[in-house]
Amino acid sequence: MAPKETHTTARPVRIPQKDWDDFGVLVGERERSRLVREFIAWYLRRPKATLPKRPDASPRPEVTLRRDDDPTVFFEAKYNRNA
Repeated sequence: MAPKETHTTARPVRIPQKDWDDFGVLVGERERSRLVREFIAWYLRRPKATLPKRPDASPRPEVTLRRDDDPTVFFEAKYNRNA
């Protein structure tokens, strides 16, 4: 008997780095893939699929990346109440 497949195949998708980083700040580093899968299921009109809920428009975080001499990337999120 074959083992049950519990992992989906990784798919390369080209997304601008700033968009991917900002998305991770808004939804959490470990939630991005889940939301992309939910969107695709909704787009394909899969049974019971719903469009993922978006965060409120205000306040929106203004996300910037800061790189020092250290190769570690630091994320800074500041809420922009004027957006």
